[in-house]
Amino acid sequence: MAALLHKLAGRGSLQVDPAIQVDRIEPSTSPRRWTVTSQLRVTALAADDGRLFSCQAVHPTLENGPTSLVASVTLSVLRRYCVVGGGDTPGPPIITGYDPSEVLLAGERRTLSCKSSGGNPRPWVLWYRQGRLLDDTTTTLRAGGGVDDLEEVQGVVNDHELAVTPGEDGAVYECRVTSDLLEFPLTSNVTLTVYYAPSSLTIKGLTQVEVGGAVNLTCETSDSNPPASLTWTIQGEVQEHSKSVVGKDGSGGWVTSSHLIHRTVTSNNQSEVTLECRALNPAIQEVIKKTTVVTIIIPPWDVSGRVTPTTVEEGKVATLTCEASSSLPASNITWRSQEARLEGAILTTSPGLFGDSPVWVVRPPEQLDVYEGAELVVTASADANPGPLRYWWRRGEETLEATAGELRLGRISRKSTGNYTVNGYNPRGAVNASFHLNVQYGPENVQSAERVTVGERGAATVECSAHANPTPTLTWTRDSHNSTTQTISSGVGVARLVLESASWTDTGVYLCHASNLVSSAPPVVTSIIVTQAPTVAAEVAGAGGTWAAVGGDGRLVCRVRAAPAPTFSWATQDGVEILDSEKYYMLEPQLVDGLVLWAGVLEVRKVERNDYTTYVCSATNALGSDTAHLTLNPPARPHPPSNFTVTNVTEATVSLSWTPNFQAGLPRGYTLRYRPAGTLEYQLIDISGGNTAGTTLGGLRAGVDYFFSIQASNDQGRSHYLTPPLLVTLLGKVIICS
Repeated sequence: MAALLHKLAGRGSLQVDPAIQVDRIEPSTSPRRWTVTSQLRVTALAADDGRLFSCQAVHPTLENGPTSLVASVTLSVLRRYCVVGGGDTPGPPIITGYDPSEVLLAGERRTLSCKSSGGNPRPWVLWYRQGRLLDDTTTTLRAGGGVDDLEEVQGVVNDHELAVTPGEDGAVYECRVTSDLLEFPLTSNVTLTVYYAPSSLTIKGLTQVEVGGAVNLTCETSDSNPPASLTWTIQGEVQEHSKSVVGKDGSGGWVTSSHLIHRTVTSNNQSEVTLECRALNPAIQEVIKKTTVVTIIIPPWDVSGRVTPTTVEEGKVATLTCEASSSLPASNITWRSQEARLEGAILTTSPGLFGDSPVWVVRPPEQLDVYEGAELVVTASADANPGPLRYWWRRGEETLEATAGELRLGRISRKSTGNYTVNGYNPRGAVNASFHLNVQYGPENVQSAERVTVGERGAATVECSAHANPTPTLTWTRDSHNSTTQTISSGVGVARLVLESASWTDTGVYLCHASNLVSSAPPVVTSIIVTQAPTVAAEVAGAGGTWAAVGGDGRLVCRVRAAPAPTFSWATQDGVEILDSEKYYMLEPQLVDGLVLWAGVLEVRKVERNDYTTYVCSATNALGSDTAHLTLNPPARPHPPSNFTVTNVTEATVSLSWTPNFQAGLPRGYTLRYRPAGTLEYQLIDISGGNTAGTTLGGLRAGVDYFFSIQASNDQGRSHYLTPPLLVTLLGKVIICS
């Protein structure tokens, strides 16, 4: 008869408590055989989630056999949480792909992603727009980014691709995480801001005005965001005094209207006046135009009549003539006799006195600013009677090829800069317009000295220049490892970096930046070296010495700051000078940082135990000298890092930082351990790299207290864990429901 043995996997195959095991032995249907059934009654705890339980058959015939009879099952513990002010299992929804401070442009595409970590059973991630379900596509995230069911589940995500339209301005997108274990869904939302130009313009008002009257028109945009600005042109000339009114549209955008009034119209030998309303969206730089033509009505100022012949006999024919003076449009003449209307009159018209030289409808502005490389078409249009008009385009004295009122210059280069003229003419006369084409381009040939050396308390001026149109702004800054960059000096066309009384702290890398409204150029680098006597760089890693194993080679690096370059010499701690030999070798000094940090290296070959001692490094230049004591040590365990602290805390993550400690053996990596308060079981995280100085842990529980500690390690062993451990409370609050 076999016996059944239950084991708990996780801490080295531990046998379970017999008190929770119930065995039942029954006769088999086969003669002289028995069936053994065993049950475990387990009170599931949160720590049992993922725990492996194994049942093994124990029988004398199986003791020395090649196989064993084992069956296993993994326990999945479902935990129910009430979440207040944060998330736990599943984690709170995290939205990426759009920042609330960001502005979208109509026409672009954007993917909104919502992710939730953890969850057992798997939660669902749903997108809602304005409170209505939009997308319920939920994808499982696994460790390593794979989809293999054997990989660890990291969370779930819903990616929703969005086509940005004006209707998305102000739309609220809400992500909801739902689970069978949550009483209420976890939510997060973003409100979109979309910039879009008005789709159309409307011009309202009378389109016929008597000569001497006034134009009274209103231009109104469709909705836009931000509000569009409106300008009027009459016959191509911009009207400076029109005013605009901005109001909120019912759809959430802005409507701009402009009323153009009190513009006295004179005939100026014209039959029509062309007005154009232009809407510019300042965020998108998109111009919408609407044109209308106002007809000028010129009434006749005189009516005269005559009869031919002046006297006539009864029964004879007399011709009556009525003539109106020039008018626009042509006058309509009617005849009456004793209040009765006479029909059959012959009406003829002839050209009046208003035909004249051309008048500009659209003329080029006095100066055209255009970026180099852009395609340019210059337009001019004039009205005249009689037509058709002819146009003549010139650059200086050079005649240019053009199609009527369009000059197509193609892709513009700076060689296109110059003065241009266009003439419009007919048999009655001509009009001309001149304009200057200003081709703009970004900074070029940014120049400054590559390296400048100045004596301590001396003075130096470094000049930086560049060429561009418009003239670039030049700025000097100092290269720094921190995120704060301060402007030292600036100028237009030329910027000067001035040191009036230089000190060793002025040594460094300086950057000259050049920019204008077209573009910015990559900064040029100037290294400024202030002469100084050698000073040992005690803060650099390895300044106290290094280690080497017996039989190996030791390498002592002596680092100093000096200018001009120093010479290095080495001696034992007893003052005996060290020279190159089979035992010792001194490498050529190397400039480490490109400025003033030098390294002198002494190699100790085939290390013996009596080589574990202190060596003296001396660095000398024309301004002075300094010495450093470096110790060659046997291999040793590292010291734990210092300055272990918390840099950021959220509802599910903790960011930690520390300072590597090089005072003993050099660390090769770190082990971080942590546990929730009230438990004794630690979680361990291995972190590679002795120079690593921080990490972020995720998957933690909101509102829970955690203890954190850290140790350093190398090939010789591990340091002790830092004490006391850090106590960190995560944001949010979790209440376990009964």
